[in-house]
Amino acid sequence: MKKFLFSLLMILMVVPTLVMAESKEPVNVYIFEAGGCPACEAQTEYLESLESNNEKFKIVHKELYVDHNTWAQGKDYKLGTKVVNYCHSLGFTDAVTTSTPLVVISDVYCANSYNGSLEEVINQVYEEGDNDIVALFSNENDKPTINPVVLFGVMGAALVVIGAIAAVVVIKDKNESEKHVKKENNKLEEKEDKKEIVEEKKAKNEKKVESKQPKKTTNNKKTNSKQTKKANTKSKKN
Repeated sequence: MKKFLFSLLMILMVVPTLVMAESKEPVNVYIFEAGGCPACEAQTEYLESLESNNEKFKIVHKELYVDHNTWAQGKDYKLGTKVVNYCHSLGFTDAVTTSTPLVVISDVYCANSYNGSLEEVINQVYEEGDNDIVALFSNENDKPTINPVVLFGVMGAALVVIGAIAAVVVIKDKNESEKHVKKENNKLEEKEDKKEIVEEKKAKNEKKVESKQPKKTTNNKKTNSKQTKKANTKSKKN
């Protein structure tokens, strides 16, 4: 049981480390765009000009509309709708699918206008980990999987529970060990008591034997004296 708990604790301690290591991969910066959209092209140029491009982040283009003239829905329109709806639940209520570019970075940025100050957001996501909601919805999930913050919270709670269980097991083992030692001590004490009782009985028996021996001697003396008197009487008669 102890080995199992120790192994489980080690796994729970290693998993968060692995997750954090994976979070150092480049962040996906999504641009939902319309073909020929000037603002979309400007947003792309700005992102490509950053030194951290391809190191801390990479640009992922999504076709929200085929072009910005007819506004025919593109191949990623349904995906964009799902992402925008989820962004609303996160508090980005200004995000829409009726305007481009729609820029989405993890679950911390979702907006429909050109932004020339995204480097700070990208660095934040790079350090904290990319909760890539677009990729999650791209995999045809109705809802994104658990947020890393929630994941760490669950793992932390699991560690607390495992630690509590381990503490209970240790205390139980300690109590069992103390009970065993106490039981063995009681057995030794019982043996000692029995030994003392046997020795006391033996000593009493020896005393009884010793007390009987003098009486036999006295009786022998009396018998000898009687025999002597008889012998003297016979000798006088003769």
